[in-house]
Amino acid sequence: MERLGTHRCRALSTVRQAGVILAVVGACAAGFPVQGVGRGQDAVDPPRPTRNDLVRPLGPSDEVLMLRHQRLQKGAHELYYRASLFGVWPWFERLGARMTGQWQVVFPEGGGSPGFDEGYRLARYASFEHWRHTRGALSRAL
Repeated sequence: MERLGTHRCRALSTVRQAGVILAVVGACAAGFPVQGVGRGQDAVDPPRPTRNDLVRPLGPSDEVLMLRHQRLQKGAHELYYRASLFGVWPWFERLGARMTGQWQVVFPEGGGSPGFDEGYRLARYASFEHWRHTRGALSRAL
């Protein structure tokens, strides 16, 4: 009895292995990706070292982040934020810009500027030309 049971287990194991091999061969023949590259796809470029301390000109496909600093009347930051959120940002988003965030500078007790609030806004543009396009006619002179 034991030999018959052992023989059945070996036979099932062999059938499973053959099934797995056939499935892999069939997937390759059907054009499923092998090692991450499928039909009509290029191989992924290997990583290249990048030097951030080297100057290089902006290319047409380089995204641009613009950080703006605002000085506002004391206590007016919340009003300014709401006006930006519901008025300015939707218009810029229709032009393709993406608002990343807006922050109010908070100083410790006794620090900061007594006459005004300070804030920063960060926005992302598809390229420098895209940013210039959102500035209007005067930005063409930049």
